[in-house]
Amino acid sequence: MLRYGRVLNPTEEDARIVNVLNDRIQSDPRVENVLLPFRDGIMLAYKL
Repeated sequence: MLRYGRVLNPTEEDARIVNVLNDRIQSDPRVENVLLPFRDGIMLAYKL
């Protein structure tokens, strides 16, 4: 989910796509999420 930090300042298409996905997950009130700091980040999300 972090793409080696590239999603913080996305310049590549794949980093932009992951950044948009992260923003959607974070802003969706129907979803609870946790970002685990394992390797490059694992997002656990579940529907409320």
